[in-house]
Amino acid sequence: SSIGNAHQGHTGGTIGFFCEPADQATPTGAQKPIYVLSNEHVLAKMRGKKEERPTCVVQPGKNIISSELVANLSKTGEIDFKSSEKQPNRVDAAIAKLNATIGYSTTIKGEWEVDGHLDRESIVHGMPCKKYGSTSFETRGYVYSRHVAIWVSYLDNGKKAFFDEQILILPNNDETKFGEPGDSGSLVLNDQNKAIGLLFAGSEGAAKIDTGEVPDVPPNLSKVIKNYGLANCISDVLSKLNVKLVED
Repeated sequence: SSIGNAHQGHTGGTIGFFCEPADQATPTGAQKPIYVLSNEHVLAKMRGKKEERPTCVVQPGKNIISSELVANLSKTGEIDFKSSEKQPNRVDAAIAKLNATIGYSTTIKGEWEVDGHLDRESIVHGMPCKKYGSTSFETRGYVYSRHVAIWVSYLDNGKKAFFDEQILILPNNDETKFGEPGDSGSLVLNDQNKAIGLLFAGSEGAAKIDTGEVPDVPPNLSKVIKNYGLANCISDVLSKLNVKLVED
């Protein structure tokens, strides 16, 4: 489902899933806080000073005029645009507290019942995976690498940020992209509906891959690898934001 910051001024993104605090007990009789999980570049305005960021999160994110206020930005992973190979980013992620009157679901696409998540070491080359985004809807592919280092460009502020230890996903169909603009924030699942990543970028350049992990890596990645999706490892996301995925 489409979502975005009311002041972002782009196509919005996708609700990845819903979260709750990882280490916060809910007082008896109180309603536990529920958070929308997506990318930082979807839920937060990237321009201007952090303390001046508008917090209004609306749905759908693609049509602000007819959108409804559904949540307020709570926490971001704080992308470092002064990053480098020696000081990389790991996540483009954020959470927004869902308004108490707004309902939520523990399924994706109405049929994928999310069953927890996998840690990085359990995500392997060749693992089948899928996502459901607000632009390209359902797409399927497989994990090519979990150790990708890459520069990512952000249109909203015109800056680049360096990320490492990212998951690179190739589509099953070479002529179809794993993700399109507006799919950012989609939760990536394996075939057992366990979360493995949070989609945040796609194929705009060559990716530097740990060749020790992938057998027979082509020598010229920029020509061979295309239409890929990039996802933050979900365990990195949850740890950074100190949340856990909601359960049924």
